Amino acid sequence: MIADLQEHELEIVTELSMDDYVESLSITITLGQTESCQSQLQEFTNELIRRKYDSQQIKKNIVHLYSMVINRLVLNDSRKLKSIESTQFSTSQIYDQHHVHAITEAVSDRFTELIHHVYSGGKETTIKKMVDLIKQQYDQNLRLESLADLLNYNSAYLGKLFREHTGEYFNTYLDKVRIENGKKLLVNGYKVYEVSEKIGYKDVDYFHRKFKKYVGISPRTFQKEQAAIK
Repeated sequence: MIADLQEHELEIVTELSMDDYVESLSITITLGQTESCQSQLQEFTNELIRRKYDSQQIKKNIVHLYSMVINRLVLNDSRKLKSIESTQFSTSQIYDQHHVHAITEAVSDRFTELIHHVYSGGKETTIKKMVDLIKQQYDQNLRLESLADLLNYNSAYLGKLFREHTGEYFNTYLDKVRIENGKKLLVNGYKVYEVSEKIGYKDVDYFHRKFKKYVGISPRTFQKEQAAIK
């Protein structure tokens, strides 16, 4: 039993991947995926328990996660700020809970409320929500395969639906949204490497290739031409 426990301890990740959970939760909320959102939150809580955090540490981490997700949602679409604020919730509701299950349930109910009142989109289709997601979170690491997992779709089938709706492959559509936003930043005087980072390309050389593919000239040449026009 001791050997099994020691082996299990080695499987625990050294650093808690808070950013990954924040990104994933903000995506599932935006896409209106209640069950996926709840399962991710439970997974996060289970990871805290596996790390043998005490109740205060668990509360603190869940409150931190909640705050970061809300901040991400507002940052991605500030127009929905009033709608988010209208669904009243205080983090004290988390600290007032005495059991881990109740803590997770309180936050889960809050996220479900946000999905129903802010991100349900009425009769909006899944693909339309994906398009909105790209427009709002183009700077994030968006991948068709990851979205398909969150939506419980086969990735090939989801890609087919996306192309039928938009006329573009998922990656092509994402690239075009990124490049259009990159052009605006270049016009506003940002350096090429800064623009690359801000629109979701970690490799500046890759950004150069993508920009030239869709615009026909390099980012720097485009910036110089726009400055000359001004």
